[in-house]
Amino acid sequence: MKAPFLLSGFAALAMTCTSTLAAAQAPAQPSAQLSMAPEFAKFKPRPSNTLKVDYAVWNEILNNLVFLTGLSTRQIAPKPEALTGTKFVWEHTSPFRQEGNKIPFSMLKPEHIATLQEYKRDLETVSNTVDIAALPENEQLAYWLNLHNASIITLIAENYPVLEPSNLKLGTEKAPLHDAKVIAVAGHMMSLRDIREKIVYPNWKDPKVVYGFFLGDIGSPSIQGEAFTADNTERLLKMNAEEFVNSLRSFSRGGISKIYKDVAPFYFPDFEKDLRNHFQLFMWEDVLAELAKAGALKVNSYEIAIADMEGGHGAHVIPNVLIDGKPVR
Repeated sequence: MKAPFLLSGFAALAMTCTSTLAAAQAPAQPSAQLSMAPEFAKFKPRPSNTLKVDYAVWNEILNNLVFLTGLSTRQIAPKPEALTGTKFVWEHTSPFRQEGNKIPFSMLKPEHIATLQEYKRDLETVSNTVDIAALPENEQLAYWLNLHNASIITLIAENYPVLEPSNLKLGTEKAPLHDAKVIAVAGHMMSLRDIREKIVYPNWKDPKVVYGFFLGDIGSPSIQGEAFTADNTERLLKMNAEEFVNSLRSFSRGGISKIYKDVAPFYFPDFEKDLRNHFQLFMWEDVLAELAKAGALKVNSYEIAIADMEGGHGAHVIPNVLIDGKPVR
């Protein structure tokens, strides 16, 4: 398990995304299920060059930011106990709280948040000098995954403490986190949901891409401690798929995650049949046995509590506990 330690030089990392020549990647086959919305047609993959985006800075940030929890034990976490002297629980209460990697948002200082903000802007700026849709397709996918995840981590960090990220309201229009037009790509304002449902899902037919998008909450696919690149995207997506599919967040009590219902139009048109076939690729034998005993798959309630270390409450003082006369944080 990797501790969520932030390097002292985290805030001083140079924010650059450079393009260098690389070997051309084999193009992925676009999905034929749903066509792109007209306003996003400019982002339809049309690879024509061999440029490569360097994510070394984002990789360094994630390597020192993500708290790794490992694979699920498929054990329901016990109800946490209240602190001494109070009935209030200053931590996660979700039965799935021990699953999925975490971001220690409460530990982020203003300089860390500034670095995240600058890196998000630099990823956006890449699109002003490089035609994203002309990159090799694996490069495009890595770009969209990294931009999405860097954006959602930055937005949550800016608004922390927050208990449920999906309920955040952003901008003057108070749009929900996933629908706020807060990402600028090639002069086009888009939302987190736009990246997923208007660009990636219509153009990448492999459902593993679903596991590359971190949603900021416990019910989400996990965030890894390394950046996506054209070379490692397949490996990381397989890793995330195995972790999520075999977790209680994905399948428990005969029910499956709401995520699968949300992406069904893109990847699981014959919902139950297609989803069971998909599970066959990644599920462990004991989980498959549990799945085989289940009847018609229902959709479980989604765990929207933030995927952090403090239950979204931020740093707090433990009441009635003093050390050298000072309250304990």
